[in-house]
Amino acid sequence: MRRREFISLIAGTALCPLVAKAQTRTRCVGILTGNVESDHDAQSRVRAFKESLYARRDGETDDLRFEIRWPGPDASQQLRQAEELVSLSPDVILATSTATTRALRKATTTIPIVFVGLSDPTATGVVSDLARPEANVTGFMLYEHTMAGKWLSLLKQMAPSLDRIGLFFNPDTAPYASQYLRTAWDLGSQLHVGVTALSVRGSSEIEPAMARFGDSGHAGRARGVQPGRRAGPDPRRVEPAGREVARGRGCPDREG
Repeated sequence: MRRREFISLIAGTALCPLVAKAQTRTRCVGILTGNVESDHDAQSRVRAFKESLYARRDGETDDLRFEIRWPGPDASQQLRQAEELVSLSPDVILATSTATTRALRKATTTIPIVFVGLSDPTATGVVSDLARPEANVTGFMLYEHTMAGKWLSLLKQMAPSLDRIGLFFNPDTAPYASQYLRTAWDLGSQLHVGVTALSVRGSSEIEPAMARFGDSGHAGRARGVQPGRRAGPDPRRVEPAGREVARGRGCPDREG
């Protein structure tokens, strides 16, 4: 199915003619997030999506139903809830992370899947060609892995004395991290900056990893891309690891 057909389906869901309620089929839009339900930022994004569809339908809501699932970063929960959504036969499913898009691809080859804010969906194998996506999957990416080089250059400009950078990422929720790391390693060798991959699977692992990394030398860190937020260093601040090099912290870092 081509991108134009996907967009037409979304538009049809939002702009179908207003007819008598007895003649109107209820449209079902599934949403599989990569977040937990208590994530206020994710709730805001889902709310904005729903409100936008309602606005395009002049506030008519009786024939539009949403099925929303919040599996969080757990891969088994993502697959289980993807299969649950598919069993409801929605007209289209919105996915908000690489992992949830992959789970939906496993669960269905027929229901249209639209992803938003993914990090480099071609490099991670979600689609082979973003301009001409295959099968039942299409969407919009956030940025590609070459951005890691720009983040590294920016950090070096802000703090020229930095000679080591740590990139934090969660391997369970950021399957695309290797692409960003490879780019950072390549540019790091040109800038004479050592780049260390700091793999953490929970908040309790962050401080110990940072302490080990910051034991010596001029070290800074950039949070890697994670589902639900933007990524990269805040242009106003650089965060030191261990010993203070500059003050501040990086900006939030997840897929949107």
